[in-house]
Amino acid sequence: MKTHFLILFLFIAGPALSQDIHYAHEMVKELSSKELWGRGYTNNGMAKAADLICSAFKAYGLSPMNGTDFKQAFSFPVNTFPGKMQVTINGKKLSPGKDFIVMPQSIGKIAKGKFEQKDSITFADSSERVIAILKDKLTWSVAPEQGDFTEHRNKKTPSKAFLLTFKSTLKTRLSPNLIRPISVE
Repeated sequence: MKTHFLILFLFIAGPALSQDIHYAHEMVKELSSKELWGRGYTNNGMAKAADLICSAFKAYGLSPMNGTDFKQAFSFPVNTFPGKMQVTINGKKLSPGKDFIVMPQSIGKIAKGKFEQKDSITFADSSERVIAILKDKLTWSVAPEQGDFTEHRNKKTPSKAFLLTFKSTLKTRLSPNLIRPISVE
């Protein structure tokens, strides 16, 4: 009996559900686009995404709960990397975002040293407080604070099986309110 109701529901609601799913996919695709910087905090991506969402709410005929605006002010601390990143491993200059990423809690540092292998993928220079981890896929996130070390995630390739020496130049800035309150229209 439950199966019959489910089939009846899907038959009646199916076209409407598929349109909503299509719209949702398109909206997520647009919100995560390069033009909106993936809703990120750089290049005003979050504000651009907020404007898009507000426009969609208005198009649906919704009214703001406070009567004036759909947006809500907030701030968020973010550890940022405003300068040029340079990392050289075993004498080879690496390309940021392609060969390596710097983990979001890292501190700014100009360092040079020798790695000691800690396990099959982890290398560290304890005196310089620099860590390098080999990864198949590079994935980055956001940190609301700085640690007391610098960590690179390096793309794992056969030529980087053993990390021996490194040079690293990295500037960071902890911005307590990088994401400023979104202005009221």
